[in-house]
Amino acid sequence: MSSTAGAVAPAQQPFPIICIGASAGGLKAITALLAGIPQDTGMAFVVIQHLDPHHHSLLPDLLAKVSRLPIAEATEGRVVRQDHVYVITPNTRVGITKGILRISPREQGPGPHLAINAFLCALAIDRPRRAIGVILSGTGSDGTLGLAAIRASGGITFAQDASSDYADMPLSAIAQGLVDYVLRPAEIAKELVKIATYGFPLVPPAQERPAIDDPASAATDAQDADPVANATIIALLRKATGIDFTHYRELTITRRTKRRMALLGTTTLADYARHLAAAPEEVDALAKDVIINVTSFFRDQGAFAALVTHAFPALLERRDADAPIRVWVVGCSTGQEVYSLLIELLEFLQRVSAAPRVQVFATDISDWALAKARLGIYGESIADEIPAARLARWFTREPDGYRVVKELRELCVFSRHDITADTPFSRIDLVSCRNVLIYLGPVLQKHVLPTFRFSLKANGFLLLGTSETLGRAASMFTTIDEKNRLYRAVASPGGLLPPIPQHRSGEPSMPIPPPPIVQPLSEMQHAADQVMLGRFAPAGVLVSETMEIIQFRGHTAPYLEPAQGEASLNLLTMVPFGLAEALRAALEAARSSGLPVRRERIPLRREHDFREIGIEVLPIRLPTGLTGFLI
Repeated sequence: MSSTAGAVAPAQQPFPIICIGASAGGLKAITALLAGIPQDTGMAFVVIQHLDPHHHSLLPDLLAKVSRLPIAEATEGRVVRQDHVYVITPNTRVGITKGILRISPREQGPGPHLAINAFLCALAIDRPRRAIGVILSGTGSDGTLGLAAIRASGGITFAQDASSDYADMPLSAIAQGLVDYVLRPAEIAKELVKIATYGFPLVPPAQERPAIDDPASAATDAQDADPVANATIIALLRKATGIDFTHYRELTITRRTKRRMALLGTTTLADYARHLAAAPEEVDALAKDVIINVTSFFRDQGAFAALVTHAFPALLERRDADAPIRVWVVGCSTGQEVYSLLIELLEFLQRVSAAPRVQVFATDISDWALAKARLGIYGESIADEIPAARLARWFTREPDGYRVVKELRELCVFSRHDITADTPFSRIDLVSCRNVLIYLGPVLQKHVLPTFRFSLKANGFLLLGTSETLGRAASMFTTIDEKNRLYRAVASPGGLLPPIPQHRSGEPSMPIPPPPIVQPLSEMQHAADQVMLGRFAPAGVLVSETMEIIQFRGHTAPYLEPAQGEASLNLLTMVPFGLAEALRAALEAARSSGLPVRRERIPLRREHDFREIGIEVLPIRLPTGLTGFLI
């Protein structure tokens, strides 16, 4: 083994650091990978292997026999150098700050010890767009959450293929859609060599390389900027997704774009923009990368504790017995945040007599994430995040992991919604928008925060991410818990108006449907009437009392769109939030009065098309006692 010298002057360009994570069966995979790494890639490697905490490890000596690179133990304060390998020691947890290894004792207790996740998450922060995560053979799911952090920071991820002796760890990450390459260890080594040469900006020759450098990704991104190519990329994303990323945080878009460039071996933004224009599948891949949101169950326990201590009790004060608690989770991603918050709320309400109903509305701009959230199926790795008692109470065992119980899923409505453009929801008790604002530029933040204030009831609560603040919207809220970013809306004496989209296409009104024809008709007359109704009558649907669609009438495509995921004919899942709220209120009024109810000037957005529509709900009662509604 070799020892490592102290720090030297920082370089201008950060070099890549690769974390290799493994557990059972990992030695064979690690040696196969390191055997294929030459001496001069300019990368550094940190091996995090699950070890027996009470026995000396021979892993550094075993790896030294096959690796061309110097091998050193990961010790406190050791400076990470290029073309070196650092190996975890028993009974420790490894972190990294400014390229220096930080060692802490392994946590005690019966729970799983997630050393791979810990280092990957630290590496993602320390080496944005220069971090690579590799998950090899092992049992359990350690590394899954860490790979999510690596991808979110613009890094690249690998997992071992079916050649692994124990496939649990690689399969857990693969199942979550977090892996860029699934390969044998020797093939992973070849790809790493390619990335060292083409994927990241070229590094200096070996004799010119310093021992460590401070992250300078932002400066590098600015140097590499190409306004024309950036505009082309954003236009292609907007065309494919209907989302305008112009005023998203520039660094976020740049890092995600360069991550895709690294995977393709593209060296300039202009070349990538040309490739993007000719490859629709790459546009989809980039869009998925741009809107990815790293999430997990019960992340940031302090935030949930603040809700239980401050928000939940206040929501019960002076509440009407039949008034539900309405929660809106913005940027819900794949659903972990939604279900975590709902579990906390329901467990709190179990201690309350005559607890109110709960309605949870969860929105995101990613159809892929929403489909996964609706299913509520998660990999084995969630057993590392959720206490055993909660896991048993709120989840059922599935062949590939766990599924949220139906009781929870039925309380949630997942819907695609762009908080920067779509009509906001209203009369909300609690808005949770954690780690969304950090991806938005100042223009969008200035729009979004007042939107939250409009959506909330007087004295409703707003929960933000730990690194987010109210900024210029501070006057609209009172701080309840500064550390955990919990705020309460300030009552507005004059009321608030919702932000109205600027671009609309006409204001068509919906005519009242003609009365039904009751006189006998010949077959030809009946056929003619059907043609007339199909061409000129307003679009409509016949629904049951539970809002399940029984029949489509006329051309409904401009108004309805099936939701991603499990098939559903529930009307409220097929319309945007603003229209869903108006429909729900109109149907309740029609049900109570037994009379037709009409609503006008309801904003409707479909991609870039903004307009106002009218709806009418007509109760239909049959002699059998059944009730339906024509909308």
